[in-house]
Amino acid sequence: MTDTAALLNGQAGIDAANQVFAGLPGPARFASGVALIETAADEGAVSPVRSLLSFAHRLTELDGDTSHSAAIGAEIAGLVMAGGLGAAAAMADFSAAVTASQLSRSEALSGMIAASANGSLAIQLEAGIRLAQIITRGGGEGGEGGGGGGGSLSVNTVIQTIHNAVIGGSLAEA
Repeated sequence: MTDTAALLNGQAGIDAANQVFAGLPGPARFASGVALIETAADEGAVSPVRSLLSFAHRLTELDGDTSHSAAIGAEIAGLVMAGGLGAAAAMADFSAAVTASQLSRSEALSGMIAASANGSLAIQLEAGIRLAQIITRGGGEGGEGGGGGGGSLSVNTVIQTIHNAVIGGSLAEA
């Protein structure tokens, strides 16, 4: 699975989700799909982020487990923290995935909060910048909360979600 174009545009993630959903029991699906994508990305020397995001979205469609977005956000933060990816590029891929309808805005919010909670200050800053872009430009389209790229996301929803993450202890106040 070292088709670099498919990895970079996210199609490899959709393919991986379809494959693991059809061939593995529930608990093994997520970890196996992530490993498959990351191995292929390492072999092709490309970023796995778009494919990881589209994988989480597609797997959620297939199994209904909405925790995949947060888990992928934490995984992406781990990749950035390990030095394999830049924070700016990784967070920019969230916007690109929303624009390509490979990730809903609420999934992006969940993933970015998880990445922020598990990552460095650089990840937190980049996540904030990209999240603001997703809200104000719709991930690439015009209009507040924008119409394309995976539903609407209001400023109030984002603020409340971040507040809840801080109060709940999954995101530090800083």
